[in-house]
Parts: sequence; C-alpha cells; structure tokens
Amino acid sequence: MVGGWRLLATIINLNALLIRRALFFMIVKFIKDLLFPIFCLSCDKEGDLLCLGCLKKLDVQIQFFCPVCYVNNTTGEVCGKCCEKSFLNGAVSLTDYKNDIISELVKQLKYNYIEEVGEIFGRIFKNSLQTNYFQYFFTGDCVFIPIPLHQKRFLVRGFNQSELIANEMAKYTGVVVKKDILIRNRFTVPQAQLNGVERRKNLLGAFELKKSLIFKKVILIDDVFTTGSTLQECAKVLKQAGVGEVWGLTVAREA
Repeated sequence: MVGGWRLLATIINLNALLIRRALFFMIVKFIKDLLFPIFCLSCDKEGDLLCLGCLKKLDVQIQFFCPVCYVNNTTGEVCGKCCEKSFLNGAVSLTDYKNDIISELVKQLKYNYIEEVGEIFGRIFKNSLQTNYFQYFFTGDCVFIPIPLHQKRFLVRGFNQSELIANEMAKYTGVVVKKDILIRNRFTVPQAQLNGVERRKNLLGAFELKKSLIFKKVILIDDVFTTGSTLQECAKVLKQAGVGEVWGLTVAREA
C-alpha cells in the first residue's frame, strides 16, 4: 500500500512539473510576442512568419537531382556516370533556395533561432507529398536521420534545425526519427564560409556512428543542399556501417 501511495505522489509531482514547464513556456512566448511581434514575410500581416494564405500561394517545386553533378531527373537517383563518386543514392529538395521567402525562412531558423520555422517547413513538406512519385519515397523499412549538430553549436542555438525539420516531416509520413545514430565528433568551421573543396576537407572524419543501425534505408535530413559535402560525409559513415541506401532530403537546394 505504501508503494502505491509513493507511486501516486510521484505521478502528481511529475504532472505538476509538466504544468509548470508548460506555463513557463506560455509566458515566455507571450512576452516574446509582445516585445517582438512577428510579421508575415510575404504580406506583412502580424502573427506568423508566413501566414496560411501566403503559404498556400507559395511557389514550391520539388527538386529531384543527382547529388554529384546536380542535374535534374525524375527520381533523384545519382547518375550512372556519378555513382562511383557518391555515397548518396540520390537527393531530393522541397524547393529552390532562390525562392526569397524560403531563403529568408532558413536564415530566420538558423541565425535568428526562430523554431516556429520548422512547423512552416513541415506544412510545405506536407503539400509536397501530393507529388505522385514523392509520396512513395517514404515506404519500406526506412528512418530519418537529421544531420547532427556539434554540442558547442547546439548550446548556442538551443536546438538542431535539421532535427526540427525531421520531426515535422515525421508527422506526415510516420517515418521514425533517429537522432542518436550519428554524432558530430569535432567542431568544424561553418560550411557557409567555405568553397566546395574546403567544405569537403572541413568535414573529413567529422561524423561517426554512435549506435548500430539495422534499417535498410536512411533518409538524411538537412535544411539546405549546397555542395552536398555534409550529406555525402554522413552517407559515407552509414554505408561503411552496412546501410544499403542513403538518401539526402533537404528543404531547399542551392546547387
């Protein structure tokens, strides 16, 4: 009987803690919205970074392309002539980074630390699933693995933007997110500061497998595909561990 009361007390204390945490974040959000109101990037309406009306009008065209030569194709698979140069089986992006709204949303997520952008990308992803081939891309024994962030950068930002995006995509596909498979084992210079050759050198040996993987297909999730160096380096680690297929899926594409 005593054990039962202790269990009940633990549950009550846990619920009280959760309620306090929820209230705390509600208060923080209220203060942030009061002091720093958010306006739609497209129509300037107050409330959301991208209101529902502008989201529906957003010109998003899914990109299937070879992750090595960047030539568009219908499935995203790596070209026959590029196979030997790629650890990725293929690459897909939801849209082009040249889209001003998309590029601004990425910047707000990565540099202004506005986590709500992840939800917007999730809704864009949901709309993209209507593309005939794309909806079959997530069938079979596959998992999402977000590109890992080094602990130092995570402490500064407070979140991993790739993980946020992966979690949103998981809502609409049922694919499991595995954030504890890959780790970034050393701090690297931000890729945006480097050219293609420097990017590849910068990431050599930067990732390692933390846990073994039994899934046949991995879909790596990131925000932007530029040269593909980050995705390729992660794919190399996974392929060396025996993963059959590794694909790259990003919100936007610069290449």
